[in-house]
Amino acid sequence: MQEDIRAKRLQQIAEQDEIYLVWKNSFEDFTPQFGKFVKWCPKKIRNFLYGYADCGRMMMQRMVNLACEHMEFPDEKK
Repeated sequence: MQEDIRAKRLQQIAEQDEIYLVWKNSFEDFTPQFGKFVKWCPKKIRNFLYGYADCGRMMMQRMVNLACEHMEFPDEKK
């Protein structure tokens, strides 16, 4: 599918982008700390924190998916 090819290209571009890599590395650095913090929270708060974080990530993933479905790279234009 064309969307899969675009998603792979987008990932390759992102992996070469300094700003993306800063955010990616920061996310990876904070993930264990977040997990340790959430572990000590009451279950209701823990679920809220994980829900908030996951909804934000899934929202942005859906935006990337939509871009890959509806947009073209410059070299794809005919």
